Amino acid sequence: METLLYIGSEDLPPRSARNCKQELKIIDSSITKRNINGDLIPLRKSRKLWTRITCEDQKIPDVLAYEIGDVIDIGCIQRLWKKVTPGAAFKLRHQPCAHSVLGHNKRGDTIHNFDDQQEAIAPKIVEFVSYRPWLHILITKIETTYHEWDQTASWILEGEEV
Repeated sequence: METLLYIGSEDLPPRSARNCKQELKIIDSSITKRNINGDLIPLRKSRKLWTRITCEDQKIPDVLAYEIGDVIDIGCIQRLWKKVTPGAAFKLRHQPCAHSVLGHNKRGDTIHNFDDQQEAIAPKIVEFVSYRPWLHILITKIETTYHEWDQTASWILEGEEV
C-alpha cells in the first residue's frame, strides 16, 4: 500500500497517491452575538470539517468519476489527537479508519493500540489518543492536471463534511 488515503471504500491505484497532502479546517458556520456589555457570545458552534487533498504522482485516480455535489467517504491521512484522562473513558468525534487508533504517553510515544474503537477506556499510562478519521463529505471541487514532459500528474479533491 502506497498511501493511507481512502476515497470511498476503494484502494487507490498504484502510483496515483504517493505524495498526498491533506488540509482540515473547521467550517465557520458558528453564530455569535454581542450582549449589552459588548461581550461576544457564541450561540452555535461549528463541528463540521472542510478538507482539501492534493496529490502529485505519476497517475491520476478516477476522481473524475465523481461529480460536484456527490457525497463520499474519505479515509483521512491526517491524524487527529485527543487529550484523555488516564484510566477514564473517552469517545472520538469521528469514526476511525482501520488500525489507526493509537494511545500515546506524554512524550508522544505510541504505547497502545485500541483496535479501531471509537469509544474505550484509556489505560493508566495513556495520556493522548490519535487516529485517522473517516469523513462523510460533499464534494465541492475536483481538479486534475497532467504534465506531458515531466510525466507527472496531479489532482485536487475538496469537500465539506455533511
